[in-house]
Amino acid sequence: MSETKSSIVAPCYNEEDSIPLFLSRVRAVASSMPDTALEYLFVDDGSSDGSLAVLRALAEENSEVRYIPL
Repeated sequence: MSETKSSIVAPCYNEEDSIPLFLSRVRAVASSMPDTALEYLFVDDGSSDGSLAVLRALAEENSEVRYIPL
């Protein structure tokens, strides 16, 4: 059976504290889907808090995490 590739796209606006929690919880669910490779794409919609810094750090630590700053 071949692996399914999917993307989870999440908009972010001033979600500095929520982003790591969101990613952790989605990964927990994804772990029950062994034949699915997930990419996590966050779209920062001009946050004025530290959301972009959090996204940068997560992307550096995890190859499946990407972000788009607007």
